[in-house]
Amino acid sequence: MTAQEAQLNQQIIQLSSENVSVNNILKEISQQTELDFVYDAGKIPLNQIIEFGERDQSLQNIFKELTEQAGVSYKIANNQISLTKVEKQPQQGTNNQNDTKIIRGTVLDQQSNDPLIGVTVILEGINQGTVTDIEGNYKLSVPSNAENIVFSYVGYQTQTIEIGSQSQIDVFMSNDISSLQEVVVTALAIKKPTEKLGYATQKVDGTALTKAQEPNIVANLTGKVAGLTVFNSTDFFANNSFELRGQKPLIVIDGVPNTSTNLWELNSNDVESIDVLKGAPASALYGSLGRNGAIMITTKRGSQKEGLQVEFSSNTMVAFDFLRRPEMQNVYGSGRNGQYGYINGTGAGTEGSGFTWGPRLNQPDPSTPSGFVELVQYNSPRDPETGELIPIPWINRGGDNLDNFFRNGVIRNNTLAVTAGNMERNVRVSASHKQQSGIVPNTSLGSSNFSVAGKYTYKKLTVDASLNYNKQQSDNIPEIAWSSQSFIYNLALWMGPNIDVNDLRDYWVPGQEGFQQRHYSTSFYNNPYFLAYEYNKGYYRDVTYGQVLVSYDITDDLSVSTRNGINYFSLNRNEKEPISFVRNFNRTDGNYSQTYNTDFTINTDVFLNYSKNFNENFNLQSTVGVSNNYRNSWSANIRTNGLNVPDFYNVSNSKNALSGYNSFSESRISSAYATIDFGFLNSIYLGITGRNDWVTTLPIQNNSFFYPSVSLSYVASKMFNLPDFISNLRIRGSWAEVSNGSFGGTYSHIPTYNSGINWQNNASLSFPGTLISPDLQPETSSALETGIAVGFIEDRLTIDANYIYTLDYNNITSVPISISSGYSSQLINANEFERKGFELVLKGRPIRTQQFQWNITANLSQYRTYIKTIDVGDRIGQQKEGDRTDKLFRTVWLETPDGKPIIGSNGINIRDPFDRHIGYSDPDYVYGFLNNFNYRNFSLFVGIDGRIGGIMESKTIRNMWWSGVHPETVNEFRAASVRGVSNYVADGVVVVDGAVEYDTEGNIIRDTRSYEPNSQPVNYETYISTYHSRSYGNHYYDETFIKLREVTLSYNFPNKWLDRTFLSAATVSLIGRNLFILSNIKYIDPDSGNDQDMQTPSMRNVGFHVNVKF
Repeated sequence: MTAQEAQLNQQIIQLSSENVSVNNILKEISQQTELDFVYDAGKIPLNQIIEFGERDQSLQNIFKELTEQAGVSYKIANNQISLTKVEKQPQQGTNNQNDTKIIRGTVLDQQSNDPLIGVTVILEGINQGTVTDIEGNYKLSVPSNAENIVFSYVGYQTQTIEIGSQSQIDVFMSNDISSLQEVVVTALAIKKPTEKLGYATQKVDGTALTKAQEPNIVANLTGKVAGLTVFNSTDFFANNSFELRGQKPLIVIDGVPNTSTNLWELNSNDVESIDVLKGAPASALYGSLGRNGAIMITTKRGSQKEGLQVEFSSNTMVAFDFLRRPEMQNVYGSGRNGQYGYINGTGAGTEGSGFTWGPRLNQPDPSTPSGFVELVQYNSPRDPETGELIPIPWINRGGDNLDNFFRNGVIRNNTLAVTAGNMERNVRVSASHKQQSGIVPNTSLGSSNFSVAGKYTYKKLTVDASLNYNKQQSDNIPEIAWSSQSFIYNLALWMGPNIDVNDLRDYWVPGQEGFQQRHYSTSFYNNPYFLAYEYNKGYYRDVTYGQVLVSYDITDDLSVSTRNGINYFSLNRNEKEPISFVRNFNRTDGNYSQTYNTDFTINTDVFLNYSKNFNENFNLQSTVGVSNNYRNSWSANIRTNGLNVPDFYNVSNSKNALSGYNSFSESRISSAYATIDFGFLNSIYLGITGRNDWVTTLPIQNNSFFYPSVSLSYVASKMFNLPDFISNLRIRGSWAEVSNGSFGGTYSHIPTYNSGINWQNNASLSFPGTLISPDLQPETSSALETGIAVGFIEDRLTIDANYIYTLDYNNITSVPISISSGYSSQLINANEFERKGFELVLKGRPIRTQQFQWNITANLSQYRTYIKTIDVGDRIGQQKEGDRTDKLFRTVWLETPDGKPIIGSNGINIRDPFDRHIGYSDPDYVYGFLNNFNYRNFSLFVGIDGRIGGIMESKTIRNMWWSGVHPETVNEFRAASVRGVSNYVADGVVVVDGAVEYDTEGNIIRDTRSYEPNSQPVNYETYISTYHSRSYGNHYYDETFIKLREVTLSYNFPNKWLDRTFLSAATVSLIGRNLFILSNIKYIDPDSGNDQDMQTPSMRNVGFHVNVKF
């Protein structure tokens, strides 16, 4: 049963007398509770008298008597009770006993496995039946002429089941995905039905986040919300970047804005639901913080069902297989120009500067003891007499280096939750621990959560509170960078297949432990095991956040509330850099650093709520309030300059003078706001909001600004009789104007001196280089959106479409000014940008039978940002008015007007003198396709998503070519190059005559060139290492991909199996994440949208989920 239905056990209603009409019962319940009734007055016996033994009755008993005496069944949804009339089952004996039989059963919710109370169970064509009791059970006497039983329940899909020879019929009912007036948590945590909103929102139920759990909850939203793009990182403990309509949204937890969360502190099992407010019109009440929309996270509360309930949930997922990873050739080894010989690890001479363009491996040589060519290598033994290194076989040892180094990653999450309560008070306490082991050795992260939440109601007073504590701790977070700190950099891109990574497990030079790492290169790269076990970056974060909401009903229509919320975190990070660590091609003397950060925010709201239904055609709701948001941040760092004693990581062990810094900042936003919502004719809903902010992050003369918004929703299907195939039709529109509350930082509006260099213990200051205009206004966005929602064939198919337009103006722009002013640039308001896009959400039920249902949700979105006007000059960078802001210009190799590469006299491509447009970075479309299949006690979820279009640079692929490890470098040209033969002829043409002239924009204004095919041979290694050594446009790739994101197969144990156990519900699931991908990019996962720092291999994950309640 739902939490609201469970309240029936406790709520006491004082009736006017012991014998009351149905009509008066409904009135008295409405007056003493927040419940409203929906029913057909022509079918409900309003004048029938219901007899009670006494005046004080529980809601449960009142509805029990309504069902038994008047044949009225009910369903509660969002403080609204739907009443239906069902004919009572005739008493046994009115039919011949030989012609009847008894059918029993239980009706359960398909998703939660909870019993459903008050389900109408009726014999088709006979109009006799019953309703389910508080445990979801029913008992029905069925005459022989009955063929089908119909199960109906408000908000659920009606099922018709053939009786046949069955005597036990258990039914799982699925939610009707469109018929309910879905309630959305909007700004300020105000709950509103979707049909009353003039802007786009989308809800994700908490149950969609709990089975195939990702370490960071935002990853579980991928593909589930139109307009929300998640760029899933493959790196350990890396934050997944995400954008809502191309911008970073505000995170709100239990009604409190949280600007410091990284979302790692959230436990999926504690989340009740997530409501996504997609744009400024939806989140304007949050002022500048909500300029780009908001993600509203509501955590779970206690059960209002009498008694104690314990729930245990356990998830385990194993990263067992590579989904995408670099693949290296294993034919040629380390070196340059086909030569290699180890000297001392510096990379000089025959060591080949760390490249993998060396001799061919596994070449036979009958003159050597091994029968292969033998060369001196880093791990060659020394001749005890001469001390010289002895050559060893030059063979492939490292073909499986990635498999041998990386391990299976594991994520385990266990949560224990206890809930208790009743109608007046409830509490939920949960504790969880998540342990994640990365695929890199010696990397792990522990995250422990404790939360308590509850609600207390006493007469007109209601108190709701929640408190959450999270501790994240790791002794080593692997470095992700384009440098020798990166595992992929050291292991995949520059390590030749002649190196066996297993041989590097002993990473200290014997006799020099603590002073010198053992590696084939001591100047360019680090031993991967040395990195994993000695270069450690600790991370220790403590987070506390919570809120208290106190509400008091002054009258039936007016209430006053105050909410206080806090967010606090402290973060301690350390970096242990061992002696002989290689950083930026230099061997270091070791170092140790500590960095401390704290962030504290307190948010206070005080507001009045007024709600009044004047008549059936007009109602009004309004909120007026004030808010105060205070935030301070502190940070400090201290770092050694070399270490005296190895492996002693303490600032007192610094070889030279310590260095460090510290900072503190604080800011405040004071606000006043108001909302008013009108409802007309039960179909037209007008909403108006206004908010004024006073901020400390802008100059005093410009620190106050107003945010208005207007929204309109029109439910045409409630006003007109539409064609039968259209079950509902709603049109909506909204507008808002929101400004940015700073010029880019807490104190960026204040001109200050900059710290200069210290010379002989004398400090210095430098004059600021940027002049801030005294008339500078805050950046402002004017956002407009329109949408339509249509349901077809009793909502078997629903379509929700949205169009978005946003104008960004008063943008803060830095422009150059004369140096005679004493400044080099000035900040002014300039330039306008347009953001355009659409969102499409399609939901459907292709198959709906007695035992099998298939529900689908498809999301599709697109966003573009254009330069509308340029106020200073005619370009922003290389972009002009009308251009998309994601238009990429890069250095490219020169081509003829018809696209043929132009080769120089040396046989190598010529660089184009101008940067050229190579494509767009943003995807054309972002999509998700979600499938839910239900068959009896089984359920299957399949989630597919991806992106279409957009290009991204891959440093991994570029450097695979440059370093010589790319599989496609193995060919006849490389074989010739090793022999000293230059036989590679680049595809293209050479200029044999004429010249070309360009204008300042690179357009050809005169071209007399003539060409002929290139015939100049060149050394293959020279060509490839030149062509791929620079980040030119040829290293950008199509970002399009489709991914099988999630598969979960669940089984809900039937109640009849659990009746004799201590369990009330049990579910087991097989789960999988990131199981399959199709993409034109090899070796990397385009899901992250970025390969600037060489991403960790992408992994497939499988595991299991168990949830039990007792």
